[in-house]
Amino acid sequence: MIRITIRIKSVMVLPMEKTRKDDSVRGSLWQLRRGESCVINGFDEAMQQRFKVRLTELGFRPGASVSCTVAPRLGAPKLYRVANAVYSLEKQIAEMVSTKSQFT
Repeated sequence: MIRITIRIKSVMVLPMEKTRKDDSVRGSLWQLRRGESCVINGFDEAMQQRFKVRLTELGFRPGASVSCTVAPRLGAPKLYRVANAVYSLEKQIAEMVSTKSQFT
């Protein structure tokens, strides 16, 4: 297994919000708990293009199913399974990936 960690020095995090009454409440990838799954909606506009491209190359693309396999305490990077591979993402990156429930 290969472990890849992406780090960003400074990030402005904006809260995700409900877009329409009929849509499910959006969240970020960081909000997943161990064993939970979701579908990726897209990336925050504040994220740099090079990080969007790299995440897309790794399989974190809109419509992809992602599950959280390990969620350590105290803000340590979480492990996410996507496309039969496991990747480690830090909080700053995972908060900029918007998600929706897998069952909506």
